[in-house]
Amino acid sequence: MSFTRYVTTLGWLLAMLCALGGAAFAAQQTITLREQVRQRYGPELLSYPFSAPRGACAAESVRVQGPRGAVPAQLTGVTYWPRTTSVRSARLCFLADGLEPLATDLYTVSYGPRRATLPAPPADLAVRQDGESIEITTAHVGVRLLNGGTRYPAPAAAVAVPGVLRGMRLAQGPWQGGSAFTGEGRVTAWSSRLVEGGPLVAKVECRYDFADGAVMTVTAQVTAGDSAVHWETHVSAANPAVTLEMRLPAVPGVKEAELPKGYGQWARDRTLPVTASADPLCYLSPDTSIVNINPDSPPTIRLIGAEGAELQLRSRDPGAWVEPGKPFTYAGHAAFSLDMVGELFKGWRDKRLPVRYAEDGTVTLGANLAAGWRKWSVSAGAPRVGIQLDWVKDLVLDWPQTTQHPHLFMSRAEIEAALRAKGAAEPVHWSQVTNPAMLKDMASWLERLGESLQPCGQIRSSGNLAFFICFLG
Repeated sequence: MSFTRYVTTLGWLLAMLCALGGAAFAAQQTITLREQVRQRYGPELLSYPFSAPRGACAAESVRVQGPRGAVPAQLTGVTYWPRTTSVRSARLCFLADGLEPLATDLYTVSYGPRRATLPAPPADLAVRQDGESIEITTAHVGVRLLNGGTRYPAPAAAVAVPGVLRGMRLAQGPWQGGSAFTGEGRVTAWSSRLVEGGPLVAKVECRYDFADGAVMTVTAQVTAGDSAVHWETHVSAANPAVTLEMRLPAVPGVKEAELPKGYGQWARDRTLPVTASADPLCYLSPDTSIVNINPDSPPTIRLIGAEGAELQLRSRDPGAWVEPGKPFTYAGHAAFSLDMVGELFKGWRDKRLPVRYAEDGTVTLGANLAAGWRKWSVSAGAPRVGIQLDWVKDLVLDWPQTTQHPHLFMSRAEIEAALRAKGAAEPVHWSQVTNPAMLKDMASWLERLGESLQPCGQIRSSGNLAFFICFLG
């Protein structure tokens, strides 16, 4: 071997060793995902806070390995170290591919200072954009959204301003629908842009500035493998006279809308006859858990057409829809009276989304400019990627052994102790039983509840709390 060839070969080997060494010493983190309340999950979109030292992480280097192999992953909301392309902080999103009851799954997050050479797991999310629209598709749903922006020299009538939704398709069906504003209002500017571009999550944010100072922000998000478009709106100041009307894909031939069953003694199959009308068929509303009281305001609506096409509407995150009232008041009132009942529900009533059904099967959903947040989903059939586990994983379901457990539930032994203590002024060492007779009648129910919720901890309660749990179903 010539000296020149020897040096060249040695240099190539050194380069390979450096590359392998860099890959071997890429940073890793382990995420532990535990199921503690005997529930089974399918694919779920999860997110965690993420940070890295300066120079340690390139956004394209992140890979996540789960117990059944590599899973799609993405950093969102990325901030960078000054004057670099090195990630400083972000949200790490990845697709958990299922979680069995009481199981513990480990996910390993790897990253490094350079773009990963290992191919990312396949994902069906596709994003295309031109000067007017942004198209996001998966194998199961597609949405076209407004792109660009305009600042008007003089406020423009809202009805002349383009709506954020430019079209949608269910599965591989035709592109249909769109959106427009109705009502009296004037807009000074609008802008819409892609803020997350995949490979796992795509998200568009659209903003409308109104002449009265109100700002309406609309976001739409799609996850790889999913059949749903997740919508959020936020309005800074109310102008209920203006509504963003969204025309969704047609589902011809719907005879009945399927609604939630309800809970406890009120649970039953619920349907709503569907007829074409300019009046609302019903109102998509935040989940109140007592659907029997407001049957025209369900949290989910399922529409199945004559040829099998299915459109589902679902409200999300009910706590976000209405701002809580001032503490220790009745929606701001110091005292309660029957005359104020209607006013107590005004915030909830104003935020509902009217749903209409047309002769050709087109479904229209309206979001007026009521102040605050709304969150809902539109999907082709049931959503294929869950979002519930992302909330459940952050709940505190363990309790340190060094501190007193709050004991919100009762064990069988404690129920029996309560019954033995019937009539005592201060029975046993826990909460006072204010109605022992009622507790006795409900002992069997509480025993079953205790067995099903045992992973959450032992059960301790007063009679009033027991009644309250039973009343809520």
